[in-house]
Amino acid sequence: VLVVETGLFTDCAISVADVGQIVEDENKDGADSFDFQEMVELLGKVAETARSQGREREGEVGRHLGISADEIFEFRIQFAMLTGTGAIGPAEVRDILKEVNKEVDPDDVELDALIDEVLEQVSHVVMATAKKDSERPERMTSIRSAFGNRATLTGKSKLSFEGYLVLLGMLVSD
Repeated sequence: VLVVETGLFTDCAISVADVGQIVEDENKDGADSFDFQEMVELLGKVAETARSQGREREGEVGRHLGISADEIFEFRIQFAMLTGTGAIGPAEVRDILKEVNKEVDPDDVELDALIDEVLEQVSHVVMATAKKDSERPERMTSIRSAFGNRATLTGKSKLSFEGYLVLLGMLVSD
């Protein structure tokens, strides 16, 4: 609960269940309570695992879009300048579109539709890759649940870094 309520790991975990599973996996002793130092160590392990999984998904999306690891790194730097929370919303998407074409001025409904389309494409890429990964069926269930219900940590109408990559891919291909 603490991890979710404080907004930790919104930049790299795809769902509340995803974070919960990581916490459970990293709490190997099964402790119900922690002193401060134990909590710090557990959060460090959770952060490392969540970020590792996030980078894995980013790589999957990048490979699908034909983006190199170096380009993904550069895009991550750009993305970090757009957000302090690990997600971008309609206002940031509008700014990106205006950078590409100053005459474009989508309304909120159009922006929400675009974000939903990007989220759908991200889910297809991640699901397609997860289907190939038969060694981790529990990850497949977590991903299907998160994207299928739009129950992401970033919330409705927001894009994580994977979504940002897909948005850039859509803009380049149009």
